[in-house]
Amino acid sequence: MFFISHGEINKFKAGFSLMEMVVAIAIFSVLSISIYQGYAQIFKTTNFLKTKTVATNLANEQIEIIRNLPYDNVGTIGGIPSGVVDPSQEITREGIDFVVLTTIRNIDLPFDGTLGGSPDDLSPADNKLVEIEIQCALCQNFSNLVFNTNVAPQSLESLSTNGALRINVFDANGEDISGANVSIVNSGISPNIDIDDVTGNNGILTIVDAPPSFESYELLVTKGGYSMDQTYISDISNPNPIKPHVTVSQGQITDVSFIIDETSTMNISSVTDTCQAVSAFDFDLVSSKLIGTNPDVLKYDSNHSTNGSGLLSLSDMEWGTYTVNTTDSSYDVAGFNPFNPLTITPGVDQDLKITLFPKDSPTTLFTIKAQGTGDPISNAVVSLQKTGFNKTFLSGQSAKTQTDWSGGQGQVNYSDPTVYSSDDGGINVNNPIGSILLFEDIDGYVSSGELISSTFDLGPGVTYHDLSWSGDIPISTDIQVQIATTSSGTPTDFIGPDGTSSTFFTSIPTDIPAISDGDRYFRYKVSLSTSNPLFTPTFDNLEFNFSGNCVAPGQIAFQGLSNGTYTLTVNADGYQEFSQDIDLNNAWQEVLVEMDE
Repeated sequence: MFFISHGEINKFKAGFSLMEMVVAIAIFSVLSISIYQGYAQIFKTTNFLKTKTVATNLANEQIEIIRNLPYDNVGTIGGIPSGVVDPSQEITREGIDFVVLTTIRNIDLPFDGTLGGSPDDLSPADNKLVEIEIQCALCQNFSNLVFNTNVAPQSLESLSTNGALRINVFDANGEDISGANVSIVNSGISPNIDIDDVTGNNGILTIVDAPPSFESYELLVTKGGYSMDQTYISDISNPNPIKPHVTVSQGQITDVSFIIDETSTMNISSVTDTCQAVSAFDFDLVSSKLIGTNPDVLKYDSNHSTNGSGLLSLSDMEWGTYTVNTTDSSYDVAGFNPFNPLTITPGVDQDLKITLFPKDSPTTLFTIKAQGTGDPISNAVVSLQKTGFNKTFLSGQSAKTQTDWSGGQGQVNYSDPTVYSSDDGGINVNNPIGSILLFEDIDGYVSSGELISSTFDLGPGVTYHDLSWSGDIPISTDIQVQIATTSSGTPTDFIGPDGTSSTFFTSIPTDIPAISDGDRYFRYKVSLSTSNPLFTPTFDNLEFNFSGNCVAPGQIAFQGLSNGTYTLTVNADGYQEFSQDIDLNNAWQEVLVEMDE
């Protein structure tokens, strides 16, 4: 029989605490992760080095195969020089899939002169340059490998029976474009030629020892993010191409130039003069660049339509000058901003806003701009006259007019031109239609009446100009007109031309106070009164002029004009008066006025 003391029992129970276990596990985890990551990195590095070694060996293998070919066979299938080498191969080595691209070109060495130089080398195909590119799409962190070598003939060169192509690629400013893709196809000779290559740092690609052929080398020049340029076949649609397929002649250099540049985007919007979207507006967009003559063949000619929001974005547009020709059956153009035609520079986002009016043919758009600079001239006085007709407008402004209120009250926001917001019961808008009179009962005309128009939404960026109205004011009667504007909601504070509630607009055109500028919402109030029940004033129409973000600067449209000869007179501050007889005889036409200072 034996005994164990309490001290000995406690010694047997001693061990790791929970905190010590957590710390130990954390240290072990960190060490394990570090070891794993190190192993993974070693594995990746080993795989990368293996892939690169296999790719290098594959390139050397291809070079040796080419070096062992007869010199006349050193060339690509469909290339210049023509040969037996496949320009693109898919080859697997050690379980790795590679793509092998081979380019072979004749090179002209300077020791015996150069083609077109001094002395002139009539046999410029001295050596052949072989380029092998190894690609591996599925290999991690693999960059394409490129290897070059020269292959020389074993015998002296003989006089060439071929020619050469020198392809020059520039941008819109005449600067060289390097790295432009050049496609050369000729199916009119045997063997066929099909080459894809790129221009050098000087923007030139030279193809030496090209077989002679008449207008059968098809050339296409492209580059990512750039426009394209090409040669064209002569056919029924383009009998006289400006740049026909290229001819190569024996012993001659054929120089051909192409112009490409960064593409641009056209953002087109179709709107009313108050910036309300006009959906599905149809038009034709054409470029001034030609690819053929006699007859002219346009490089770009396409029908378009804006979407449900009145927008259209055209990407990959080539720089140049474009003209919009309307084909829409419901709307006429009341302005272009910028002017039409529109010039687009390379690599930009170009906005074009087309302002539209519902059709009321014939419509004439007058464009007023400065001679030389082409800048729009707004606020020019444009007068159009002929026997029995005399009308004046201001360029860069639009007008809103109401001449009929017979539809009655109840319309808060303006849409129906015959309806208004409210009246106090003291007016008559139906007898006659097109006028506002005081209400008449058995005792005669009531002493006063008031009408408030619907609210006009004129869009953003509004600048008000003048207001005028017409009517008849017999003795003992009066007409008072005021306006209210606001940047949001319904205007309620009515004012006169001095900006206070104590003045009123007369029938003579009067400037709207500048405090209203920027307020997109507008309405007017007409107050009629009489002190004699036998007489009533008569209010016939109201018109006000404004400009805004969707009113094209320097332009004004006349609608509903009858055909005939008119005298056009234009006056603008700082410019000489313009006067000329013009014939208006189309459903829609534009008259351009260029003014001298």
